[in-house]
Amino acid sequence: MFYEALHLINMREQPSLDAPVIGEMLTGDIGRQLTASDDGIWHELQILTNFFPPRRGWVRERNNAVGELIREVQAPPRPEFTVWAFLKACVDSEIWINSKNNEQGFFVIADYLIAWANIESKLKNSPPKNPLTDGVGPFQITSSDWNRFLASNFGADFVEEDREGGLDQTSGAAFLALEAMKAISDGITQHDIANGDGETAGPTGPYVPSYVDVLLAHLVGTNVAIDIRLAKLRDEGGQFIDTILSGHYPPEDLAKLFAFRSSLLLDAAGGRETIDGLLLKTESLLNAELQKAFKLIAENTPEDLPKVDGTAPWITFADTERADWEQHLIDESTMQGSARVLDYFHAIDFSTSSVKPWCGAFVGFCMKKAGAPFSGAIVEGPARAANWKSWGNVAIPLGDPNVPTGAVVVLAPEKGSARSGHVGFFSRYFGENDSLIEILGGNQSDTVTRTKFARSKIAAIRWYSPALMRDTTEGDDAFAGSSDERFGQLLDLIGTLESNGNYDAFFSNSRNIDDPAFTSMSVSQVLAWQRGFLARGSRSSAVGKYQFLRKTLSGLRDRGAIASDDQFDQRRQDKLALELMRGRGLGRYLSGALSSEDFGLNLAKEWAALPVPKDVRRGRRLVKAGQSYYSNDGLNRALVSVSAYLNILRSTRG
Repeated sequence: MFYEALHLINMREQPSLDAPVIGEMLTGDIGRQLTASDDGIWHELQILTNFFPPRRGWVRERNNAVGELIREVQAPPRPEFTVWAFLKACVDSEIWINSKNNEQGFFVIADYLIAWANIESKLKNSPPKNPLTDGVGPFQITSSDWNRFLASNFGADFVEEDREGGLDQTSGAAFLALEAMKAISDGITQHDIANGDGETAGPTGPYVPSYVDVLLAHLVGTNVAIDIRLAKLRDEGGQFIDTILSGHYPPEDLAKLFAFRSSLLLDAAGGRETIDGLLLKTESLLNAELQKAFKLIAENTPEDLPKVDGTAPWITFADTERADWEQHLIDESTMQGSARVLDYFHAIDFSTSSVKPWCGAFVGFCMKKAGAPFSGAIVEGPARAANWKSWGNVAIPLGDPNVPTGAVVVLAPEKGSARSGHVGFFSRYFGENDSLIEILGGNQSDTVTRTKFARSKIAAIRWYSPALMRDTTEGDDAFAGSSDERFGQLLDLIGTLESNGNYDAFFSNSRNIDDPAFTSMSVSQVLAWQRGFLARGSRSSAVGKYQFLRKTLSGLRDRGAIASDDQFDQRRQDKLALELMRGRGLGRYLSGALSSEDFGLNLAKEWAALPVPKDVRRGRRLVKAGQSYYSNDGLNRALVSVSAYLNILRSTRG
C-alpha cells in the first residue's frame, strides 16, 4: 500500500503519540507502507523521496483537529530500465554470484537469468502477476524469497526496497538460481542416500541439476521440481502432474496455479498434463528462450559475447580413444576396458581400484594429453562432472548456435550417463530447432562414443582461450605498472563532459555543492539516496564526477572495488572510474592488444558523453562515428569530437 501526506506530519519511532519524533512527512510525500498497527490507526511508512537519510517512521491516519492526515494512493510508476541496462546487469550478476560462491559444481549464467526474466515478464519491471504470490519485477521475486536473499551472505549490501528495482533484482535472481541448484542437488542426494545409492554423495557426485530443473523450481516451487525429477528418475513420467502438485498446494491454490501456468500444466485438450509432458514443454520453452537471450546479447551487448579463439587439441586424443574403444576395448566390462578406465583415473591422480563413473576422468585424461596450458588448467576434483562447469576462462551462452568443436559440455543426468551428471566434448547441434546435442565422451553406454542428448540437459558450456588469458595477464601487468597521474587528462575529460568536473553532481544538477554532499557520504548512503531518487521518478540515478549509475556503483561494490562503508570522496571516485576503464579493456589497451578506436568505443559504452570513434551497430540501429552510443534515448549526446577524444586516449598510452 502507498499513502500520500495531506499535511505536514510528525513521524514517530513507535505507533504512539508518546514516542519520540524522528522525522517529518511533508505535504505531498508518498510513502510505502511497511506495516500497520493492529487497530489500523498507525502506519509505518518508508518515504519515497531523494532526501537523505531515507525517512522511515510511524504516522497516524487522522487526528481530531484536522481530520484525515494521509490517504491511500496508487503505487507510483515502477522504475523502468532499458534492455541494454538489464542485459549488462545480468552479466554483472553472473560474475558477482560466481565469484562469491565457494562451492564447486554450481555456476549461474547470465543467459539463463535473461531467459527466466523473459518468461516471467518480457524483461519488464512488472507489478504482481502470479495470483498466489506477491512477486514483482522482471523475475516476479516474492518478498519471502527476497528476504531469504537479504538474510544470506550474498545479500548483506541490499535492502528490502531493492526488490522494487528491476536492475537490483538481477543479483537476487542469481542468488535464487544458485539456491535452487543446491536445493535440487541436495534433495536428490538425500533421496539416494536413503535408498542405498551413494553415487551422488560420493567423489564423483553431486547431482547436477539441469536448467529445466531450476526453471521449474522458479515456476512451480523447488520442492515440486525435486519431486518431478525424482519421479522421472524412477521412470514415472507417465503420471499426471497433479499427483505431485496436490502434495504441495491446497485445492484452491492448485486451481489458481493450473490457470496461471496453463501453457505448461494443461495439455492441448485442457486436461492435466503428465510429468513427461510438462518436462517436454519446459525443455522446449527454455531452449527457445535461451536462443532468444543469445540473440538479445548479440544485438545489444555484443561486447559480452565470448571471444572464442584457438583450437581444442584435446579432441584429437578423445577421438583416438574413441577409435580404440570401438575396435579393441569394447566397453568397461572387458578386462582391457576396465584397465583403460583406471588409466584415466590415474591420469587425474584419483585413487581407485574399481570402475566408478568416469566421464570426468576421461575429460581430464584428454586435457593432460593435450599438454600446456590445458594440462595445467584442469579443475580441482575433475572426476566430478559438476566441477567442469567452471573450467576454462570463457562461458559460452547456451543459446549460441556456433559452439566450437571440443568445447567442454556439462549435462544433467540422462539415460546412458552417470546418475550424478555428465561431462564430455561438443560435436554438434542438430534436430528440429537444434534441440539435440552430440557429445564425444567417456562413460557413454559404458564406452567412449558420440552420443545424442537433449539440448535442454546442458548445464554449462566452457572454453579455454589462450589469447584471452595472455591479453588479460599482459593487460593486468600494464595497468599495475601505471601511475594514476598517467590517466589524469582522460579522467578530467570524462568528468568535465559528464558533470562539469563536480564530484557532488547528480543527474540534472551539475552545480550541486552540498544538498546532498556526496563526497562526505559513505557508499551505502549514496546507494540509498539513489534508490530514493529513482523511486521519486527521476529518469537517472547518476551521481558524482563520473555520473555513476546506481547499478554501476553497486556492481563496483559487489566486485570488491570499494566497500559499503568507504567514503565516496574524490580519490575513491577517481579510483572507481579507473576500475570501470579497466573492465572496458584499459590494461589490454596499454599493452597494445586493443586499438585506440576499439578502446574508445568501449569507453563510449560506459560514458554517454563520449563519442563512438567509428560506425557501430547498437541492436538494429546504426550509431554513426561522433554520436553518443546512447544518442536515441532522449537523455544523451556526445560532447567532444572524435579527433580530440582519440588524441587524449593516445597520450594515455604514450
